Amino acid sequence: MEIYLFIFAILLISAIIEPFIPYSVRIKLFHVYILALIFIVGFRTCGEDYHLYKLLIESSSSVTDLIETSRWGYLFGFLAFYLNYIVFVFLVSATTIILFAFVIKKNTKFLLMALLILFSFYFFANLMNQARMFLSIGLVLTAFCYRKNFKIAIPLIVFATLIHDVAVMGVFMLIIPNRFYNSYIYVALWLISVIIPISLSCFFENIGIEYLANNVVTYSNRAERLGQEFRMFSSFTYFLYVILIFVWIFRKKHQDMAKYFNVLFLGLFLYNSLSFVYELSVRGTQIFTTIIILMCPIMADYLVKNRRVLYGFAFYVMVLFFCVFIVNVDSKGIIARHATGETFPTIIPYTNFFIN
Repeated sequence: MEIYLFIFAILLISAIIEPFIPYSVRIKLFHVYILALIFIVGFRTCGEDYHLYKLLIESSSSVTDLIETSRWGYLFGFLAFYLNYIVFVFLVSATTIILFAFVIKKNTKFLLMALLILFSFYFFANLMNQARMFLSIGLVLTAFCYRKNFKIAIPLIVFATLIHDVAVMGVFMLIIPNRFYNSYIYVALWLISVIIPISLSCFFENIGIEYLANNVVTYSNRAERLGQEFRMFSSFTYFLYVILIFVWIFRKKHQDMAKYFNVLFLGLFLYNSLSFVYELSVRGTQIFTTIIILMCPIMADYLVKNRRVLYGFAFYVMVLFFCVFIVNVDSKGIIARHATGETFPTIIPYTNFFIN
């Protein structure tokens, strides 16, 4: 676990001093950290999904057999079956990290803060485990950057869907309104999202589409096996709501934040609406909530430029606090699961193709 905490400490210190160092230095540090992450994640030989993917591939006699067994997207299954496994893991990991690096550079100058958020919230569960899901999210966020050019955005969404079917929801990010609405509309929609799960639960249980119905059953059984349960208010959702409040306060002078605000709100709306299946709720909304990787640095940059010192300091400290809190909680959970041996081999101890 020490290597992960060391990386986090470096990123945290870098994010703390970022407002005081020139952009030319930030970009150099950013590139160094991205290369380090590619090496650490790309050449790993540990993690639950690392071993699970390998087991699925080795036990499959053909691409069709692999896709039917794993329910992977065709493109992902094709690459997994025909590529050397180490090459496959590296290709998926490197592509994912490069996509996120591109999205961060394209949207904000607070590069190190964005990278810290990426690591704190998505390193353990996604980069080191849910490789397929996070690759598709990286493609969707890239499409979001080109939302004004559908000739680029739509093929990216299609490409992402061939990797993970949940990426089809990324279409909503392309048509999300670029304006703030009356606060009563947001409150009403939030209340509706709390009521919706009752009717949706009945709908999915009796749905005629076998594929969707089977996925709901699979996710429900997995959540029950792992003891996972939905919590409307968790440390993570509190963080998301605080971000929304900050953006809402400055909405009149920063209208460009509307698109990010609406994407995050949609994520929380779906999180509540799909709460009858924990894993469906988390997976279905993560494609939208990852927008915080961009929202937080953009908001911090806005506050700094407009000399909102008190608000800027409070926002910056809040983001750093939640990053520390989340990493602390996640690392303790990983250590506990590793100690009890409840799951597949976890990401500790860290092992690498070049470093055993």
